[in-house]
Amino acid sequence: TVRIDPGRFAVELYEELCAAELCDGFPVVPPTRERVEAMLRYTDLDPDYALVKELPPSGATITVHTLAVNAVLAGCRPEYLPILIAAFQALADPEYRLFQGAITSHSSGNALIVSGPLAEQLGINSGPGCLGPGFRANATMGRAINLTIMNVSRAFPGKADLGVYGSPAEYSYCFAETLKNIPWQPIHADLYGDEFTSVTVHRIEGPHNVLDPRNGDE
Repeated sequence: TVRIDPGRFAVELYEELCAAELCDGFPVVPPTRERVEAMLRYTDLDPDYALVKELPPSGATITVHTLAVNAVLAGCRPEYLPILIAAFQALADPEYRLFQGAITSHSSGNALIVSGPLAEQLGINSGPGCLGPGFRANATMGRAINLTIMNVSRAFPGKADLGVYGSPAEYSYCFAETLKNIPWQPIHADLYGDEFTSVTVHRIEGPHNVLDPRNGDE
């Protein structure tokens, strides 16, 4: 009988992944078989189903299984997987040019915008602080997107990823569209209907806070 110390295993795995350049620098959750299988139970797709085929620079394919593994690493709950799958189906659109975004010298990230009933059910923040720390769904889903791309495509900073300065947006960039007191039709309703949830991806820079110190109506 061999007794495994879960804490020691997690630390050793983290060290090994960092050494192998398969990590974004943050600690990870060990992707045990049980955790990956729990994640895969939230989709009817075959684990080998290709979400993004032959992604440069490595030429490897992002499958449902590799996404699930990286989602566990990133700290996602299993019920987040359908949102992540939809995101990669959007990222696979040739017009998105995912391969270029993975290696570009421009400092930007893959933003994930979730609109609709599932956003609230999953706890994706759309209110104060939604682009900052403190919200598991936002942090881990955004992280899973970028961690999967980096680990599968092997677009590692300073090597294949040619980002000049890099960007915090490359760690995690995920938020929900608020459905409260907005003067426009929300994205999901505009595209599909009130009962649906939409997932939008966009390659953008980090947010810029603009302050207008003027008073009055000028």
